[in-house]
Amino acid sequence: MFSHLGDGSPVDGVSRLFQETEPEKLTLLPEPGLPAAMLWLGTLASGMFGNIPGQDLMQRVFAANSAKTASRACILAGMIYILFGLLPIGMGLGSLLLEVEANPQGILGTLAHEFLSPM
Repeated sequence: MFSHLGDGSPVDGVSRLFQETEPEKLTLLPEPGLPAAMLWLGTLASGMFGNIPGQDLMQRVFAANSAKTASRACILAGMIYILFGLLPIGMGLGSLLLEVEANPQGILGTLAHEFLSPM
């Protein structure tokens, strides 16, 4: 999808995505005020506490040869988690630029059919 936005170049597609997306859709932190802050904290808490039984992280720690190796493995895993978490967000923002006709609740499936389908 990003290469489609960038006329064949994924880098240009991501650049176009940031240039043409409305600034309020790219805001990471909530607006000042209690309702927005509570919604943001709820989202943050569900991500933090929903990952408590994350065995994969503990396996890295217990299998490491040293504390330094364990620390690096956890930091690398966190960066990879963030990267994979940003993919659907980028696809959702890109769908606004592509003007894909679909239900907003099912846009990722529509994009997959549109760009990943062999036909």
